[in-house]
Amino acid sequence: MAAPVRGMAGSPSIGNTTSFQKKTRSKLVSIPGTRPSVQNGQLLVSSGVSSLDYVIGGGLAVGTLLLVEEDCYDSYSRMLLKYFLAEGVVCGHELFLASARDHPDEIMQELPSPIVDDVAGMKISEGQSQPSDPENPDTMKIAWRYQNQPRVQVKDHLLGSIISHFWLVQLEILK
Repeated sequence: MAAPVRGMAGSPSIGNTTSFQKKTRSKLVSIPGTRPSVQNGQLLVSSGVSSLDYVIGGGLAVGTLLLVEEDCYDSYSRMLLKYFLAEGVVCGHELFLASARDHPDEIMQELPSPIVDDVAGMKISEGQSQPSDPENPDTMKIAWRYQNQPRVQVKDHLLGSIISHFWLVQLEILK
């Protein structure tokens, strides 16, 4: 009877494996306009109104419903609807809109326009350096060799965490 072979050079060691696995972070799905909740990691989408998002815990959980009762003049509930739809349009989400009272095309044409296009207007392209102006009081005085380096802006780091926009109600969203 032959003895079992244990770990020879060039062959995998079958008997010495352990069941230990290093714990890694679970990978979250990255959908534009969403972010994970700090409480439970569930994906949140903005309601379109940043103060409402703050009150309800950061936004609406994906896959849930929020029912809003109409006020007597139908103005606030209609604005909440338009903000929510406009947020979806800006983030590139597909929308399904059904209405018994108004034609959906009319509602879509009345959506507010974002005040600032967060993606196009705020980012400085990588590799470009800001020209240093010696007369400018903001130039660096101590580390002279870093004067021609691109400036780091707080806005660049916050772009990934923005899920709510600010709206200009008078202007309609561009198609």
